[in-house]
Amino acid sequence: MEQNKRLILLIVGDAVASFLAILVAISFELRKSVSLEDVYQLGAVKISVFIGVVVFLSFLVEIYKNHHELIAWDIAVKIGASLGVSCFIFYFLSYSFKLNENDTRILVLSIMNFAILQFMCHISY
Repeated sequence: MEQNKRLILLIVGDAVASFLAILVAISFELRKSVSLEDVYQLGAVKISVFIGVVVFLSFLVEIYKNHHELIAWDIAVKIGASLGVSCFIFYFLSYSFKLNENDTRILVLSIMNFAILQFMCHISY
């Protein structure tokens, strides 16, 4: 039961970190504080896909498994592997759905922000 709580806490933490990464990327790209309208313009589908993909790929590289045994280097390698694959997936999606240049830059900034936030969250856990 304790392991399930830990798993849920880490997954929810990563989902929150991915949403915060998007907000920071929007703020950085637009060079202003983020409003609800800015988030709405990006779209709930794009935000949901981003959160789903980065959390699912983190799960695939087993960042949530035996978390108490991982050292900082292991966490960094697993995050790097999952975000490397996510860059490939998002490149394919942005090409397939012809995202505009602004959305693509926000996506790239979100991936970089998420890597930092996820690493900080997992190290502090």
